[in-house]
Amino acid sequence: MFKDIDIEMPRVAGLYHVILHGKSLDIMKRGAVDIAYYKSLNIPGSEGVGIKFEEGLSGIVAVYKEGILSKSYNKPWQVQLKMLEEKNAEFQRENPSWKIIFPPNAATAVEVAQEVWDKHNINVLPKDTRVGDGSVSVGFNPNPSRGFGVTFGISPDQPIRFVGVLPLVVPK
Repeated sequence: MFKDIDIEMPRVAGLYHVILHGKSLDIMKRGAVDIAYYKSLNIPGSEGVGIKFEEGLSGIVAVYKEGILSKSYNKPWQVQLKMLEEKNAEFQRENPSWKIIFPPNAATAVEVAQEVWDKHNINVLPKDTRVGDGSVSVGFNPNPSRGFGVTFGISPDQPIRFVGVLPLVVPK
């Protein structure tokens, strides 16, 4: 289904390679992955219906270097995006055919985190990461009883101490 990772992308030190199958959170919830949909921080009574059925990325991606950019915590979304752009400029010198992005949606973040945990026993979401337009965050606790949490309704302008960005490397 996917080309071999070594052919598709020459290895760059410190990347965790992930093969994604474009699953939705709804499909994952029916499987072994425990996903909790938290109510919005800002909109009382809202539920995670809108994000349940979104489909994640398909194909080969990688988590960049140390995973989450620790300096991105407690910064507004626009600042976090700027930090990602700066990291991307550095990465482009290493491998110009690939670029760094943030997870486009919750399903992608969940699948990436689960895959890295299963293969490397490393939690790349030790806190939470913003996805989409910055108003949704995804967290991961590898304890089977805890699983993933998806929180939505966060203001992108709001700097939150425990929400950062997860840099993913994808083909240009």
